[in-house]
Amino acid sequence: MSNNRDAIAEYFETELGLDHGTYEDDELLFSSGRLDSFGLINLLVFVEERIGRRLRTAETTLANFDSIARLTSFVDSNS
Repeated sequence: MSNNRDAIAEYFETELGLDHGTYEDDELLFSSGRLDSFGLINLLVFVEERIGRRLRTAETTLANFDSIARLTSFVDSNS
């Protein structure tokens, strides 16, 4: 597992209250309602801090942000 994956999972557990082991990395968090628009804003800030730059609007898609696996891939490729 990547360091980014662990940090992202920890973020979801502490900020969204997901219990460890109650989710899969490929679970669609936004589409399923586990992540809402307010949570998404905070997540965007977390990701910007993690990759060290501001996100472009075109990057803030479900393809990049709807699961821990997708988000890890996005952060890994932009770190």
